[in-house]
Amino acid sequence: MPTPTLETPRLLLQPLALEDAAQVQELFPHWDIVRHLNAIVPWPYPDDGALTFFRDVALPAAERGDEWHWTIRLKSDATQLVGCINLKRTGDENRGFWLALPWHGRGLMTEAADAVTDFWFEVLKFPVLRVGKAIGNTASRRISEKQGMRLVELVERDYVSGRAPAEIWEMTADEWRARKIAKARVLLSRHFDTTPLVHSHALSRADCDAYLKNETVLPTASFKVRGAVYALSTNVARRAIGEVVAASTGNHGAAVAFAGRLLGVPVRVFLPDNPNPVKAGRIRDQGAVVVEAGADLSAAIEAASDYSTRTGAFFLHDAADPDIPIGPATIGAEIVDQLPDVATVYVPMGDTALIRGVASALKLHRRPIGVVGVAAAEAPAYYLSWRAGTVIETDAANTIADGLAVRRPLATNVAAIRELVDDVVTVSEQELMDAMALLESREGIVAEPAGAAATAALLKQPQRSGATVVLVTGANRRT
Repeated sequence: MPTPTLETPRLLLQPLALEDAAQVQELFPHWDIVRHLNAIVPWPYPDDGALTFFRDVALPAAERGDEWHWTIRLKSDATQLVGCINLKRTGDENRGFWLALPWHGRGLMTEAADAVTDFWFEVLKFPVLRVGKAIGNTASRRISEKQGMRLVELVERDYVSGRAPAEIWEMTADEWRARKIAKARVLLSRHFDTTPLVHSHALSRADCDAYLKNETVLPTASFKVRGAVYALSTNVARRAIGEVVAASTGNHGAAVAFAGRLLGVPVRVFLPDNPNPVKAGRIRDQGAVVVEAGADLSAAIEAASDYSTRTGAFFLHDAADPDIPIGPATIGAEIVDQLPDVATVYVPMGDTALIRGVASALKLHRRPIGVVGVAAAEAPAYYLSWRAGTVIETDAANTIADGLAVRRPLATNVAAIRELVDDVVTVSEQELMDAMALLESREGIVAEPAGAAATAALLKQPQRSGATVVLVTGANRRT
C-alpha cells in the first residue's frame, strides 16, 4: 500500500520525497539525534548522506511495499520539516524515528508514533508491532510506555555510539484496539452515561437469560451518537473543520448534528427524498441544514460526497469513516463490564459500523463471545455478501427498517464482518413489527424497526442458550 498523508492535532506526516533530502541533511547529523540509531547510519555523516539514503534505500523500499516513510511537519508551518518516522514490514525494528533538536520535549513524537501505529494495525492489518531501542534512549522508552507497549526481550545491539544493551518492546493489534476503546469511553463519558443493560423476562427461556442493551436513552435516541461524537471530536483535534457533512436515513444525521452542535461545527445532512419526518425534525432540532437528495441512501451518499468535494467540507461517512466504529465499540466494552459471562450478542447490521465496532470490542474478551448480525430480509445485501465472502449489491432495499436499508456494501466492510461476525440472521417485515410490539408492551421500550431487529432475531432463534444480549439501537422519537 502507498504511504498516505497522516494528521495529528499538531502535525502533518507527509510521504517522504527526494526533495526532502536537503532539509534532512541540515537537521539530522547531530550526535544527540544519531547516537541511539542503528550502526548502519554512517558517522561522521557524509555530505550526501540524506540524498543517498532516500534514493538508494528508503524510496525503493517504499516502492516495493516493504517500508513506509514520512516526514514530520508542524501544521503551523508545513514547509518546515522537523523529523522523520518510518515503518518496516520485517524484524524487531518495525518502527523508527528521529526528531530535530529544537523540537524535543514537546510531545510531538508521541503524536507521530500514535498516528503511524494506528496505520500499522488498522490499515496494514499487521498483528504485532515490535520496536527495539537502546536502554539509554529514555525518551524513546517513554513513548513506548505511553502507548501501552510491553518490554519482552533484552538483547545487545550495535548503535552509532557503539555496542550497547537494548530492549525489544511489543504490542499486539488487540492491545492497541483496547487502548483506543478505553480512550473513547473516557471521551464519551463526558457527554452521556453508560446505557442500561436490563434482564428481559419476555425474551428469556429456561436455558437462555436474555438482556436488553437499551441505546434509545442516548441523546438523539440512537447508538449513532457514540460514533459521531467520537469521530468528529477526533477529527476536530486533527484539523480545522469549517463544516461537516453527513448522508443518512435519519439516525446518523441526527447524531452528527448533535456532535456538531456540541463541538461548534456547522452541519449539513443529506437525506433521501421524503425522509422520515420524525428523524428529519430531530436533525433540524439540532440546528443542522437538511438537504433531500435522491431516491435512497446511496443517492444521498453520492450527493454528500459531491458537495464535500466541491466545498471542502468534511464528509463524516457512516460506512467508510475509520473512526466511527470506535464509538459503538464502547457498547461492547460496556456489555462485558455489565455481564462478564455473556455468551452471545445480537447486533443489527446496517452499514456495519455498529457491528464492526461492537464485535471488535467483544473479541478482546478473555473467552469467546458469539456475535450474531441481523439484517432485514428485504435489504439483504450485507447478509448475502457475508455469506458469499464478496460484495453482492441488490437492486433495492425496501424495508421499514430504514437503518438497515443498504444495497451497496463496501468491500472493506464485507471483509471485516467475515472476520468478526459468527452468524447472520435475516428478519421479515412482520417479524420486525412483532418485535416492536413486544418491546413496547412487555418492556416499555418504544423502538423503531431497525432498533428492534436484534429482538426479532432472538425471537426467531429460541434455541439460543446462555447469557444473551440483544441491542435495542434506536427509537423514532424527538428528544
